[in-house]
Amino acid sequence: MERKILITAIFVGMTCLLPSCDIFETCGTCEMVTVKPDGTETRTAPVALCGQELDDKRNFIPEEVDGNTIYWECD
Repeated sequence: MERKILITAIFVGMTCLLPSCDIFETCGTCEMVTVKPDGTETRTAPVALCGQELDDKRNFIPEEVDGNTIYWECD
């Protein structure tokens, strides 16, 4: 009886510790890239994203703001 309780407790504990994003969703990192009219490029620090947020960045259509082209680059 004690063994069943111990195994159940370990299973529940392990289930709570596992990050759900890595198991059920695709995850990756994205950087926002800004290209100025003179061709210089700046990038933000990589951001970790999962699921729909990652898909939104991957499908982002480049925009032009004040002559700068802005887009997301994801791995």
